[in-house]
Amino acid sequence: MVELVGFEEKPFSIIFWQRDGNFISKTVCYSAEEELAALNRFYDTNDFYSTYNKAVIYRENGQFEITEKEAV
Repeated sequence: MVELVGFEEKPFSIIFWQRDGNFISKTVCYSAEEELAALNRFYDTNDFYSTYNKAVIYRENGQFEITEKEAV
């Protein structure tokens, strides 16, 4: 898990956003609901987050997941 300094509450997950193989940004989620909302933006073609190709999700419990868009 990624260690954060200066935060009192541990995040539920951190999503690292990738475009063309490069990590561009990250989103810190403090609940499953926040994580789901961020991932919904990933699939919304009218949202900036849809410009990313991949979401790499690290969860506080040690799980991780890679969500990648399929070519249309």
